[in-house]
Amino acid sequence: MLRLTDVGKSFGGAQAVAAASFSVVEGELVCLLGPSGCGKSTLLRMIAGLTEPDTGVIEIAGQDVTTLPANRRPTAMVFQSHALWNHMTVERNVSFGLRVRGLPRTEIADRVAAALDLVGLSRFGSRRPAELSGGQAQRVALARCLVVQPKVLLMDEPFSALDAHLRANLREELKALQRRLTLTVIFVTHDQEEAMELADRIVVMDSGRIEQIGRPNELYLEPQSLTVARFIGQTNICETTIAGGRADWFGARLLTQCADGPATILSRPEDLVPASNGAPARVDRVTDLGPMLRLHLTTDDGGQLVWLCPRSSAPQTGSRVSLVPGRLQVYRNGERIGTAEAARPSTAHARTLA
Repeated sequence: MLRLTDVGKSFGGAQAVAAASFSVVEGELVCLLGPSGCGKSTLLRMIAGLTEPDTGVIEIAGQDVTTLPANRRPTAMVFQSHALWNHMTVERNVSFGLRVRGLPRTEIADRVAAALDLVGLSRFGSRRPAELSGGQAQRVALARCLVVQPKVLLMDEPFSALDAHLRANLREELKALQRRLTLTVIFVTHDQEEAMELADRIVVMDSGRIEQIGRPNELYLEPQSLTVARFIGQTNICETTIAGGRADWFGARLLTQCADGPATILSRPEDLVPASNGAPARVDRVTDLGPMLRLHLTTDDGGQLVWLCPRSSAPQTGSRVSLVPGRLQVYRNGERIGTAEAARPSTAHARTLA
């Protein structure tokens, strides 16, 4: 449905997007994820035809649209600001694109009614934007895009200005609607939770470059670079050296088949487990997350760890524990080179040392 080949853009000598290449199949929701300034919105605007690329090719449904203006592309875009016309009713806002295209009035009325019904606003057609809540206004912006029946729906951080509860509700509604209509969607966000919940695949960007493309679980479980690992989920980072197939991890010994040399070992908070041969540490602070507790620990060698564990087995502040990572990744020069495991794994439950 959508294919980008070596698409690049610079502004005043600064590279905003560097040789971006990926494809999106029909009915897929792909998130462009990354920190502010990484190039994701610029890339979205190039797909929309609002920004002209310096290099590369953009194809939609087999057609080269690289040089086509925005109004001739089979796309529609929902912006961070809903950008509704306050002097128009909801119906007039939604129908604007159809009126520009010169469609018959009866067809416009039918399509507007259907679009408002899709977003749950059938009874709001006569209202004006000032009479709507933030969530309702963003639904109108979505209806305005859906009514023109785009081949690709583009969304640029559409929920970022809304409160957390409303964002969560709208994400659920969008995902259900996307599946129901088999929409092809490109969704820009800097919120990793939003991307993990919505996306079929995620394109992680940093400094204008694509770092990794994959399904949410792939990016979380096997990030191919430290940049992705640090951006997707919370991590425990240990800088160490591999020598003779062994590495120190906050005082615990790990086995690995990675080549000797400096290394960075990454582990997730939920993957830490008690073991007698683990890293000795003290619980400094406990944060209650409901069914789980987040523990902040200081290891005996001065390192910092975060441990996510069930309430039923969580130690108290001040307790001594001994932990090893049940799953971890090894990186060198920022790139993943393999995995490691605890040396001489213990079956003893050795959470409390003193």
